Amino acid sequence: MNIALDIGYANNTGARGNGREEYAVAKTIAGHLAPMLRVHGRAVTVTDSPV
Repeated sequence: MNIALDIGYANNTGARGNGREEYAVAKTIAGHLAPMLRVHGRAVTVTDSPV
């Protein structure tokens, strides 16, 4: 199974609140999720908008 994780925003864009930026949160989640999926035999591509 092929899975694409799209972070969806470039750095310094997206929502901000509670001292967090949406891009940074999404990038962190993708950074943790991709290896977990790969361990289970999934092909994972993480896409990121140009900075």
